[in-house]
Amino acid sequence: MNTSRKGAEAERFVHKDMSARGWLVGSLRHTKGSGDHIAVYPTTGVGWLIETKAVPRKGSPYSSFTRPEREAMKATPVPPNWTRMLAVVRGSGKNMEAEYISETAWP
Repeated sequence: MNTSRKGAEAERFVHKDMSARGWLVGSLRHTKGSGDHIAVYPTTGVGWLIETKAVPRKGSPYSSFTRPEREAMKATPVPPNWTRMLAVVRGSGKNMEAEYISETAWP
C-alpha cells in the first residue's frame, strides 16, 4: 500500500476512533495548514487539533512527523482549552490502533 493510501486509512481510523469515544470530529484534509482533524468533546468544550501519522509497528512516532512539521503544528493557533495532538496509527485493517501524544511530550 502506498504512503498516501496508508495516511488516508489512518485518518479515517482516527476519525472513527474519536467519534466512538464521544468526540465530535471534523476533517481538515483539504485545507491549508497543520492538522488533519479537529475534535471537540461536547460536554466539556475541550478540543484537539490532531495530526495523524501512520507508523510501522516498531517505528518511532516522530519518524514521519518531522521537526519542521512539529514547529508548524505548534505555531497553529488553537482556542483556549485546546491541545495539539499527534495521532500515531499502527497496524492495518482490523488490527489498527491509535496512540495520542500531546504536544507537551513532543521532542
